[in-house]
Amino acid sequence: MHSYLNGGVRKKYTVLRADGTPTDHEAAYFVLRLDADPHARKAALAYAESVEEDNPEFAEDIRRWVGTPIPVDEFVGHGA
Repeated sequence: MHSYLNGGVRKKYTVLRADGTPTDHEAAYFVLRLDADPHARKAALAYAESVEEDNPEFAEDIRRWVGTPIPVDEFVGHGA
């Protein structure tokens, strides 16, 4: 059963920066699993639409990534 079908909001992940620098311990992070949750893809596309005016390149990267939900290190390695 997919985890998005069970329960409400809960702490499920610990967020770490890829470069090893510390995260802001006061920040609120929301993790989306694009490869397994169709609702996560919809949320990411809504975010892309929202950020389009401020950062069109980022918005386009999100749209392309959602179209091919592969690990971000593989996606970035393909020219994103």
